[in-house]
Amino acid sequence: MRSLVCLAVLAVPVCFSASAEPLVVELDELPPGAAMDAPWRTNTFGWRIDQGAIVARGASGSLFHEDAGYGEVISVSALITPLGEEAADWLVCGVTIGSDHGNAWRLNLVRAPQAEEYRRTTELHMALDGQWLAEGMEGSRCEHLESWVREGWTWEFGETYRMALTLDGREGRVMGIIEDADGDPLARHAFGLGENVVRSGWAGIASGNLPIRVDELVIDVVETAQPPVEARAEPRPYVAISPAAEPAFEATGFFRTERADGRWWVADPEGRPVFLVGTDHCNFNVHWCDDLGYAPYSRNMEEKYGGPGPWAGSATERLRGWNFNLLAANHSPETRGHGLAYTGFVSFGSTFARTAWIAEPIHWTGFPDVFHPDWEPFCRFLARQYTAEFLGDPWLLGYFLDNELEWYGKGGYLVDDVFMLPADAPAKRALVEHLQAKHGGIGAANEALGTDFADFDALAAHREPPAPSPALGEVRDEFLSIIAERYFAGACQALEAADPDHMVIGSRFAGRVPEPVLEAAARHLDIFTINTYPRVDMEGDVVQETPEMLLGLYETMGLPMMITEWSFPALDSGLPCEHGAGMRVDTQEQKAECYRIFAETMARMPFMVGYDYFMWVDEPELGISPNFPEDSNYGLVDVNDEPYEVLTEMATEVNARAQSIHAASDPGWQPAEPAAAAIVEGPSPEDLGVRGESVERFEWDLGALTVAHEPGSFALSSIRADDLPLGTLQPLIHQSTPSGERWQGPTETESVTVWESGDVHLADLVLAFPGAESVGRGYRIGYRLAARSGSPVVAAKVLWVENTDDQPLEVRETFHYLLPEIGGSRRGDEVGGPGVPNYYLPSACWHDPEAGGWIGAASVHSSDFLMNLWIGEEGTEHEPGSYHADIRREAGITLAPGERWEEPQPWIGVYGFGPDEPGGWRAVSQSDAQWKEWLASF
Repeated sequence: MRSLVCLAVLAVPVCFSASAEPLVVELDELPPGAAMDAPWRTNTFGWRIDQGAIVARGASGSLFHEDAGYGEVISVSALITPLGEEAADWLVCGVTIGSDHGNAWRLNLVRAPQAEEYRRTTELHMALDGQWLAEGMEGSRCEHLESWVREGWTWEFGETYRMALTLDGREGRVMGIIEDADGDPLARHAFGLGENVVRSGWAGIASGNLPIRVDELVIDVVETAQPPVEARAEPRPYVAISPAAEPAFEATGFFRTERADGRWWVADPEGRPVFLVGTDHCNFNVHWCDDLGYAPYSRNMEEKYGGPGPWAGSATERLRGWNFNLLAANHSPETRGHGLAYTGFVSFGSTFARTAWIAEPIHWTGFPDVFHPDWEPFCRFLARQYTAEFLGDPWLLGYFLDNELEWYGKGGYLVDDVFMLPADAPAKRALVEHLQAKHGGIGAANEALGTDFADFDALAAHREPPAPSPALGEVRDEFLSIIAERYFAGACQALEAADPDHMVIGSRFAGRVPEPVLEAAARHLDIFTINTYPRVDMEGDVVQETPEMLLGLYETMGLPMMITEWSFPALDSGLPCEHGAGMRVDTQEQKAECYRIFAETMARMPFMVGYDYFMWVDEPELGISPNFPEDSNYGLVDVNDEPYEVLTEMATEVNARAQSIHAASDPGWQPAEPAAAAIVEGPSPEDLGVRGESVERFEWDLGALTVAHEPGSFALSSIRADDLPLGTLQPLIHQSTPSGERWQGPTETESVTVWESGDVHLADLVLAFPGAESVGRGYRIGYRLAARSGSPVVAAKVLWVENTDDQPLEVRETFHYLLPEIGGSRRGDEVGGPGVPNYYLPSACWHDPEAGGWIGAASVHSSDFLMNLWIGEEGTEHEPGSYHADIRREAGITLAPGERWEEPQPWIGVYGFGPDEPGGWRAVSQSDAQWKEWLASF
């Protein structure tokens, strides 16, 4: 029977009757499986034929049906059932007509993000050249004819709706209707077509991360049109990005890596050695701000330049002038073609994780279920689709696989997340098969893991990991290496098949890498990439910890490496800088100095082939979104496109030297040693010349600060500013045990000896933890306190650690655990000081805005301790509202039973101030603070 499509526009019926029968897509006759090949045309994986319907899970794009034809007058209708919510800010689904996903009309059901209270609406919108809402923009504006929704109606998950969309390019109208299952109208939307708009296309369905079921897909092409010709421009001839370097390697026409004289290089298409210097997010459209409802930089650039083309010319001219040679992650396509190499970004894992995951992408990237039967077909599909526009292009450095996948899972071990999957999850089945192969029978598995499952089916059905044990540690490492191999093999082999000319430049690990992953990475990658936000000791002109970490990775893998994110937000930018990574500094001058120290350090490493600075432009002052509230000064330019001149002048100078620094790098390079004489001796009993007194408790009235010790777990059970309680202090050690990592403080006081001479107070305490199987090994710790009357600072240091257990004690770090109780409780206490994380001064403090008062700690040198005070938040593995005082120093020792470790340790200064001294924390944190000079005088 011939169907008739009618839509009411301003109460005027518009009907089309075609000369040919519409195409009713017989979904129940199609074989089950992924819908990727003809007659389907799609830009996204996640569409499947399943039980006589189309099902989308994890799809973020369109599925057109080409057999119906390409039309100028065309309609599509379908029964669409939104099945549920997936992790995304905005969720949409509906029917579509267009030439591709970026040039199409869409009739949608919409679910807004949490910031907009998850409201559910309907819409008809147009995308033009990838820009949505184009029907309301200058140059493509369309006349709004109708937008009607039945009063009181809101669409619901699990309900089925008939959605119909008609595009009449001949008469210049586009119309959409949504009906319920009985055919009653629920919503209507219509536009009159303007100039430079989508007027023809294929028809199909679309989803934006919203799982749906689609039935009764009907497409009616009334007037056909000529489909667009997908012409691909010839790649631009390569021009050297490092013209000062002479060709030293064979010219292959593409970038690749080479090693010569003990140094790694990127060889450019003409064989020149290049040290790459890039910046992230050189993009016209960054960064969206939920609170504003737009991207402030993009809006400002539209006003300043009139569009991405002129803007891109200006941005790349600046980058070349600042001696950058690479467009790194998330650059606008318009920036290509201006004399800079560039990178591709595929996002295999984070995309597939929306369909099938080991770690669900709730607040971050997640981790894909690489054992799913669709993983390898998905990789091949995405690789073919993504690489099509880059084939043969000599300017492309290579492809990033992903960014910051959750390799540690949600709680520290990705394999624990596998244990928590349901029995039918492919990764869970693979893990159970691994355990069967490893142990044979369930009895042996139970004995090794300390479990009591009746059989492997019961193990598969159980959704918690076993208790920590050496056997579980083996499983975590073994199965993680299997996961890594499947991830890297699936993605890298797909890219090699789709585009053998370009490199695979890693997956941009987030700061650290689980060791079992490295072997697979080394087998499959051309360049290993990692994002890191180090601390820099500006006094010592040295980068802390990161160089040692990078050398360790290189010694394991032997791969050339790049840092693909690093930065140092500065507080004089006027931005809050409260969210996001990176050591915070006070001024742009300090930021520029940190840039110099870090960039030169990277260039000196013979195995590094480049660095990508984070990033082109600052984030919005109001943050990006509730799930991504970053608001920091990372930019080379601000949101008005004004350069930070102090920073860019330094970048210009340092980037120009990077190539020659790397050419002179020592093939046997080792990280710089910490500054000499970093540990001051400080006062000792011998300095005071008085006899010590053994006591159970003591109290020192230092003037504005009073501290006291009572027997128990704390070195200082009370710290007060006048009558205002501030908090407590105790030492703590980080142990590695067969059952996992443990952070355990002492639970009892064994002895206290006090010396007092004039205005000097000294105390040596011996504190102990007897040991407990699930908590950690037994130990004793010697702890010294020193203070001077009139000073708001009490100095503390670890004297020794002794193993009192009958098993070896592995001490990873020692901590000075400073917890607040300002005003007598932790209620209302928050991180104080500058109000930002990871501040550059060797200081961190707590503050209670209502009670007033500060309690914190400062070190003599910035290299003495790593400091980060923080409170657990929702959406993390840490209990919301829990307080954490990470004032720590690496130990890296293993003590035999009865053995004592007595290596000299630095002092930490614990300070306290009442509400009348809001700047006191900064004064005691400076390098010339009086308490530091006092310690150094002994």
